[in-house]
Amino acid sequence: MRQAEFTVPAAGITFAVYGETDNAERLIPFDIVPRIFGAAEWQRLELGLKQRVRRLMPSCMIFITIRKSSRPGLISTHQVLDNAQYRPEMQGIDLPNQVYAHIAGIDLVRVAENDFYVLEDNLRTPSGVSYMLENRKTIDAVISRTVCQTYRRTR
Repeated sequence: MRQAEFTVPAAGITFAVYGETDNAERLIPFDIVPRIFGAAEWQRLELGLKQRVRRLMPSCMIFITIRKSSRPGLISTHQVLDNAQYRPEMQGIDLPNQVYAHIAGIDLVRVAENDFYVLEDNLRTPSGVSYMLENRKTIDAVISRTVCQTYRRTR
């Protein structure tokens, strides 16, 4: 565990919380103990997560076609059109099955034994994917070092 505490800062894996006054970069939280779900629990979560993503996908379409159909009170046209990430090239493009985001990062919080709340949704290529990949690399590195050290001590 102590090795992981040194590995994450050394890799410089950070994130910012946008909207906070200081916009300070923070090290990603790291927990070497993975969260493991039983098959039945995962099956229930999987159904809900798939349903959630299917329900969120049309919101991508709303943003892409905002010029055609503006929904008052939802979001203003200038918030979309003036955003640096807006791509006018997507206007009029109808994607198969209306899949506009291929990766969903849905952060869950367990609030009771069988109950979860959604903390945050990311319908895009979320930065959370890089966190997951870096976490996996860190766990692999820590386990490899631990195994090597144990092997050396037993020789």
